[in-house]
Amino acid sequence: MNILTKINYQYILKALNNAIKNISDTEENKRHINMLNSCVSIINAMSDDGIDYPKTINGTSINDDYYEKCKDIIGKLQQLHERYAEVIDLHVVSIYDQIKKDWGALLDPLSTYKSELENAIDLAEEQRKRVYSIVLEKIVDEDSSDKKMSIASAEKLIYKDERYKLAKNIEIFISAVYSVVDIKYKLYEKILHSIVQSCAQARDSATRNNTSE
Repeated sequence: MNILTKINYQYILKALNNAIKNISDTEENKRHINMLNSCVSIINAMSDDGIDYPKTINGTSINDDYYEKCKDIIGKLQQLHERYAEVIDLHVVSIYDQIKKDWGALLDPLSTYKSELENAIDLAEEQRKRVYSIVLEKIVDEDSSDKKMSIASAEKLIYKDERYKLAKNIEIFISAVYSVVDIKYKLYEKILHSIVQSCAQARDSATRNNTSE
């Protein structure tokens, strides 16, 4: 989640660069230097190009915390499904009515998450394409060779660039979360139809019993 200010980025970059300068350039320290350089690249990517997780209309970042909320709802629906499957008395209307009520209260926010993720997929794709163009332009502009680098050659370097990899990984993450939520939503929506039918059958059964009495 990109919550740092430009000044924060400047301080972090300064600290990283100082650390790199103060480490002896030996074979033993090579791994540490490469790791620090990688951190510098990532910080540059996030600060220069504004690469971040997509946000909902309310400004909530669709990141790991968001995914945990989705999983929490899905977990509660699974528990409710187990409770529904354990119902033995098929004639008690109140049990089915309560399950149906609780189910709807959980399925509604999951539906909201699904819609937000559908929008986030488009936002993440747009961000990746934007970063692709930015990185391509920077690679070409920063080329110091006498013979200007061709677009085709520059495009091959884009996939190795930390800025592009960050944007691509965010897109992959959003798509993966959407896939999980979409599959679970469709499943639990179908089960809700079964619960509604169970409610109707229990109510009809209760009505017949009262009539026979």
